[in-house]
Amino acid sequence: MKQSLGYIANGFKKIIEAFSFLLVVCLIGELILFMTVENVKFVVNSFFRLRRRITATSYLK
Repeated sequence: MKQSLGYIANGFKKIIEAFSFLLVVCLIGELILFMTVENVKFVVNSFFRLRRRITATSYLK
């Protein structure tokens, strides 16, 4: 009886460890995704600003 309880407890511990690992991986993945999305937005915005500036200067000439 005691042995089976220990086995169940070990199983639960393994499941919890796996879940926490998955949770950490998901969090890191979301962070990376969020950062890349923000970077892409920033790059696109700066690119459009540059293009606008270039077209404005070419119009001024």
